[in-house]
Amino acid sequence: MPITNNINITDAATLTEAELFQRYLDTPVRVGATNSMLVEDPGTMHRTTAREKFAYDTSFPLLEPMMEELPESLLSFIEENPDPIFLMDTYLVALESLVSALKTVKHDFTRVAELTITPKADGAGETAYRGWDHDQRFVLPVDDSEKAA
Repeated sequence: MPITNNINITDAATLTEAELFQRYLDTPVRVGATNSMLVEDPGTMHRTTAREKFAYDTSFPLLEPMMEELPESLLSFIEENPDPIFLMDTYLVALESLVSALKTVKHDFTRVAELTITPKADGAGETAYRGWDHDQRFVLPVDDSEKAA
């Protein structure tokens, strides 16, 4: 339901989509609500803004500095665009495609690793394979045509 009930809308009182998005990013968020304090919605007050929450929720120490820069880069491009919803949809499609491709690569590589991992040798002794679980080795199959050459 729109929040325009009993409000006289004039051009001076309206915001562009880009202006609304800017206000959304810089407004503190609530937990368990719409995550924006621009509208009435029950929830617990959160002391951070949507911008900070986006940057925090996407930070992964393993992927620094890429993940430090990516959220802010995305937001800066979105903020500069007069149609932030369209641009976010476009980014989501592109990122979902990237994630899908990464999942495919991971799945395929996991299968290759499973098929080429060296087995633990029976009776080789604990010392020889102590680090095996953390330092696994892989052997590619020999192609018969390469063998003949």
